[in-house]
Order: sequence, then C-alpha cells, then structure tokens
Amino acid sequence: MTSPETQPDSRIYLKAQTIGGLAHESLRKYPSGTIFGTTSRGVFIRMEGKFLGFISYEEFRGPLTINVPLRGGIPLPLEIGSSFQITANQINFQQAGCMISIKNPAVWRPPDPSMNALPASRRHERLISTADYLLSKRANSDSVRLLAELLDLSNPIILSSPSRLTHSTDIHRLKNANTISDQLVTTASMSRWLGSGPGLTPSGDDLVLGVLLALNRWKSVLCREQNLNLLNLEIVEAAYRKTTTLSANLIECASLGLADERLIRVLDGLMSEQQGSQAQIDEMLDWGDSSGMDVFVGFAIAFLAGENHP
Repeated sequence: MTSPETQPDSRIYLKAQTIGGLAHESLRKYPSGTIFGTTSRGVFIRMEGKFLGFISYEEFRGPLTINVPLRGGIPLPLEIGSSFQITANQINFQQAGCMISIKNPAVWRPPDPSMNALPASRRHERLISTADYLLSKRANSDSVRLLAELLDLSNPIILSSPSRLTHSTDIHRLKNANTISDQLVTTASMSRWLGSGPGLTPSGDDLVLGVLLALNRWKSVLCREQNLNLLNLEIVEAAYRKTTTLSANLIECASLGLADERLIRVLDGLMSEQQGSQAQIDEMLDWGDSSGMDVFVGFAIAFLAGENHP
C-alpha cells in the first residue's frame, strides 16, 4: 500500500491508486479546483465542471472517487477553501506542500451486471432475508422502520414505533402502484423526497439514488427503458435545483447506472445468481452515517415497482 513519504523539501508525495471514470474525465479536462470539505475518510474537491471529486483514504472505489490510501490513517493537511492545480501527471496542493500523482492510474468503472437475473420470487426472497438482517443491525433507524413497513415484516420492536420520515406517505403510495408505468406519479413523488433530511446527502436523496441505481443498472429486468429515460432526466434536473451539489452528482451517477462499489455489490447480490455476503452488507451500511441504509430502502422500492410491472 502506498503511503506518504516526506522528502528532504518536506513536501508530501502520494500516488492515486485508482480513479473513478467520471473523476478521471474531470481531472483531464480542468486545470484547477478548490477543497470544500474534509473528513476522517477523505477530502471533497470541487473542479470547474459540474462533478465534484472525493479523495478517499479508503479502498472502496466509485465514479467520483480518487483512492489515495494512507498508512496509519493520518489525514492530509488540507484546508477547506484552499486551491490546487491539476496537470497531466499530478494534483498539486501547493499551500499544503502536498502532491498526488495521477500518472497512469487504474481507471475504475463498475463491471456490467450479470445478465443471469434471478426470477422475481427469488429476488424477493433475497430482499426479505437481507432486510431481516438489516433489522437486526439497525433496529432504531427510521429507514429500517420504513423498510419493515414496506415489506410487511412482522417485528414488534420495529413496528411499535412507525417511521418518522416525512416522505413515508409517498413511499407507501408507490408500494401499491405500478410506479414505473405511471410516470407522473413516480416523478412527482420522488421529486418531493429531494433535499429531505440533514447533511451533504439527505436521506430522501439517498432513497432516490437507490431507486435510480436499481432501475438503471437492471433496467432490462425491472422496468421499460422508454419510461426510464424520462424519469432519469426529470429527477436529475430536479436534484440540481432542490438539493446539494454532491447529492445531485450522486443521483446523476445513479441515473447512469454508476455508484460506489459497496452499493453495487449489494444490489447485484440481490438481483443475480451470485449472492452477496453479510460482510458486503456491512460495508454498504458503512457508506456514510445512514446513507447506505437509505439507499437500500430505495432498492426495495425499485424491486416492488419491478414486481408490479407487467
């Protein structure tokens, strides 16, 4: 694993191990950017185009992620608002004395989904079994309560306290409708979820992400493509009007069938013959504070819509 090396001039030199496809396109196109967020897991960067980037200290890959692993977990000394320059070979954070090599990186794009999709009955069984596991892991989560209600799971501890999510009424209405065919209902309902909740990626946005990712990655199984194109366009446009740029970016990625690999692994494990593991589900739950759980509720909505679809 590559780690920071302090050179005689005290600058920090790193090498990007993997760069997501959309992040790679932005790095090749734009000459500079700024830092707009820092966390213990990485750094959010803004370039001149519409897509943001995330310099991640973790191994998990995504369309907007630049993987730069650090030994010992010591964050880079980068400050919000500081600028950086981009060349063909490196990202230069001059103020912090840090440079990241982007010469000949591995460019990551998710593999095409297996075409061996399970029958609807077996997909539903996997959805239920995974939901049961999530109930055991996150019993106090509003999203878990909503998931239990959606899937009619009999759990007295969960169901004694109904979900307080403001978009739960819309979601219950969609549960019982042929939602992919009813374009107006689907778009209006999903648009209302956007921006609902705190944080850089509010819970309502993560639900939308989950729905769009499932429908677009497995569109030949879950929906009609001609309806999906319009849904994608309208929801992505609404996201850029109504929520954070980061959420809108992730929603647009989902409309392209792209997402962090933790989400894709769980989705593909529900849909295909190659079943996912509990470890992969736990990794999904670790995607953000509650975002992974919210995305899974979106998967469930898409599955239910797909089951209703003739």
